[in-house]
Amino acid sequence: RGYTKREPSDYAGSSNPRWAQDAADWIAHRDAVMEYGLEVENMAKRGEPVPTLDEFKAMLPIIQWTFNGD
Repeated sequence: RGYTKREPSDYAGSSNPRWAQDAADWIAHRDAVMEYGLEVENMAKRGEPVPTLDEFKAMLPIIQWTFNGD
């Protein structure tokens, strides 16, 4: 999406509607990735089977950009 040294969440509260929406989308995505990773970690701590690295990567949430303006 053209972001370089700053992650999109840095634009939360931006007056630019696209940047503000990208920030909200990124934050939701980041949270979903962290929740998934923590759940896998907890599975390991409970002694449950955990996904292989390939399975883990395949199950990572995919970001959904929702801004529909110009």
